[in-house]
Amino acid sequence: MNDRGPGNVSFRLLAIAVVLFFSARSTGAIEGAGRQAVATALDEAQVEQTLSELHDRYRGLDDGEVYRSGSEPVDPDLFGIAVTTVDGLAYEVGDANVPFPIQSIAKPFVFGLALADHGPEIMLEKVGVNATGLPYNSIIASNVRAQSLQNPMVSAGALATASLVKGSTEEEKWDRVRLTFAHYAGHELPFNEAVYEILSKVVCDA
Repeated sequence: MNDRGPGNVSFRLLAIAVVLFFSARSTGAIEGAGRQAVATALDEAQVEQTLSELHDRYRGLDDGEVYRSGSEPVDPDLFGIAVTTVDGLAYEVGDANVPFPIQSIAKPFVFGLALADHGPEIMLEKVGVNATGLPYNSIIASNVRAQSLQNPMVSAGALATASLVKGSTEEEKWDRVRLTFAHYAGHELPFNEAVYEILSKVVCDA
């Protein structure tokens, strides 16, 4: 669970983002549009029941510490699950609509934008897909091998990925990133200056 507060970004999920595919084929050889609609409704009920059961099972967990990147207090009891299928159906349970900074969740979206700009060959050459084998936030991830390539999900690779987003100016590059987030979220996302300043300091100090 992450920070909440004014200006925080909401992707309509709090702890878990999952993409599931439920096909009418799972209902067997059912023919006819009417029966297929019934089968789809049954699948939706199953998803809702499963999410509710998962939320009830895990919402009481209090192990570890709540990660925070800002000065605002964080409610450790917040827990929500949001699921969107490839068919565009959305399911939510718990605190799924509480805003929070997306932070590293941004990395795959920026990588997707750079990938669309350059193609897989260039991204493999410039960024790589090498696992570090180290814990999250390790400051020695870029020094564990002679090869400088990392992967887009660690800080060094994420910085390289962002630098590859096409644009004639820094402002144009940022606008493309911002519009990409808005496209996937379905609305404009606010920029959290406080979180940006704190995380920039963390990266620079590393």
